[in-house]
Amino acid sequence: MSLINISPQNIAGTCESKCSYAFKYPTTNSTTVSNYGAYLQFTYELSNSSPVLYNNKSYNVSSISIYSPSLHKYNNATTDGEVVIRHTPVSGGNPLYVIIPLSTGGLTTTGSQVISTVINAAGKSAPSSGKNTNKGVGEFTLNNFIPMKQFYSYTTSGMDCIVFDISNAIGINSADLKIFKSIVKAAPSNPFTVSTSLFINTKGPSNSLNGDSDIYIDCQPTDQTIETVTRDKKTSSSDLGSQENLMYLVYFVAFMFLIYVLYSMMKYITTMRGDTETILPMKGGFFKKYK
Repeated sequence: MSLINISPQNIAGTCESKCSYAFKYPTTNSTTVSNYGAYLQFTYELSNSSPVLYNNKSYNVSSISIYSPSLHKYNNATTDGEVVIRHTPVSGGNPLYVIIPLSTGGLTTTGSQVISTVINAAGKSAPSSGKNTNKGVGEFTLNNFIPMKQFYSYTTSGMDCIVFDISNAIGINSADLKIFKSIVKAAPSNPFTVSTSLFINTKGPSNSLNGDSDIYIDCQPTDQTIETVTRDKKTSSSDLGSQENLMYLVYFVAFMFLIYVLYSMMKYITTMRGDTETILPMKGGFFKKYK
C-alpha cells in the first residue's frame, strides 16, 4: 500500500479557481465523539446554509475524524496524525475531504485545544471501539482548524481532497497523542493510496462566502491573463481620459496663442498704417502750400 506523498517535489501544476476553497463554519454546541477502533469521529451540527464552497459548489460537513499515524506521507514520511473533515455536496458530485496534519511539533492553536478535549473525552467515556460520548467537548468551530495557507489538492477514487502542508500542522501534545494511541489503533485500510496528480493552490482558502476575501474565478493561466488584460483595459480607459483632458488643454493654449498672434499682427499693421498716414503729408504738398 503506497501512501500519497504530500510534497512540493510531487506538484504537477497549480490549481486556483477549480480548487478554490471558501468556508465560514458555524459554531457547534452539540458534539458526539465515537470510537471506531481505527479512528475517533466527532459530529458537527448542520447550519442553515452550506458553510463551504469548493469550485463554486456548496458542501455541508458530514463528519470529522482523527487518525494516527497519518494517512498521507509528508515529504516521504508519515506524521503523528491527521484531522480529516468530510463534506457532502448539496447538489451531487464527489465528497470533499479537507485534511490537516497533526504533529507534536506543530503550531499550538485553538484547534489544538479542541483536539485535546475530544481525545480526553474519548479517553474517559469512549475508551474502546463502539463506544461514544456527548460529554466533555463543549463549543467549537472548524474555522479554528483551517490554516489560512496554501494547500494541495487532488482527486482520486471519486473523492476531491484538500491537504495542508506539514509546515501548517495542528499541534498535538505528547500526552494527548499517548492517550489516543492507547484507545485507537492504526487504520487497517486507507482510501488515500491511489496514485494521482498533485496540484497546489498558492493563494490558500478564503474565510468568507460573501466575496469579502479572495474567491477565485478562474485558475487557468489563460484566465489569469484575461484578468490582467481586464485590469489593463480599466487602466487604459483612465489613461485615455487623462490624455483627452491634456489634448483639450493643448488645443485651448494653442487657440489662445493664435488669438494673441493675430491680435499682435493686427496691432502692428494698425500702427504701421498710422505711421504711414502721418509721414505722407510731410513729403507732399503740405509744405509746398504754406511755403
